[in-house]
Amino acid sequence: TPNGYATAKNNIFVYDPQDDSWTVKNPMPFEIAFCGVVAVEDTIYLMGGAKQIFTPPVSSVMAYQPESKTWTEKAPLPKANAYISPCVVNNKIYIFGGGDENLASYSYRSVQVFYVQSNRWETKKDMETGRMAAGVCAVEGKIFMMGGITDGLKVLQSNDLYDPVNDRWERKTPMQEKRQTFFLGVVNDMIYAIGGSYPDPANPSEPVMPVTVEAYDYLSD
Repeated sequence: TPNGYATAKNNIFVYDPQDDSWTVKNPMPFEIAFCGVVAVEDTIYLMGGAKQIFTPPVSSVMAYQPESKTWTEKAPLPKANAYISPCVVNNKIYIFGGGDENLASYSYRSVQVFYVQSNRWETKKDMETGRMAAGVCAVEGKIFMMGGITDGLKVLQSNDLYDPVNDRWERKTPMQEKRQTFFLGVVNDMIYAIGGSYPDPANPSEPVMPVTVEAYDYLSD
């Protein structure tokens, strides 16, 4: 819901870009928000999340197959987690950071990978700083991770490149805006950062919503 203090919903909607239309589908098996969602081939994975802001997260991992409209429970997250940033590389799901109900004080540094075929999790080397609600996208077998929230509810402009093969990070040119909970995607060799928010320094309880769209040329950095 638009109110972060309200209870999460279990709605499923499908958008058809050809007809510019929405269709209501059977609901999820439970209400959840602040979860990670990615698609691997023809299956959609829903990981972690919480029913309400400032409430304990869950560790559940559910796989949804749109054709059969069925849900399957998978190996749970290594720890209960919400506000995670998931990304898919070579049919493996990588999740970065996240946090629990203590949003103002603690964010996770963990990096984990889920092997879809064997239904198991593996832990990688921790990030240098904890982060949640960051933007991530895969480019040529590597993962860019931008923005997000770190301890103390500090919103970041950072731009980091993760190499899954060598389990190694590289610092890149930061974004111009601070952003958390935003869209990050790749089109024609450019990465676009759209939307998000950050606390207003003059009124920290109210968010600033950037209306800018940033384009990042990763080939020249």
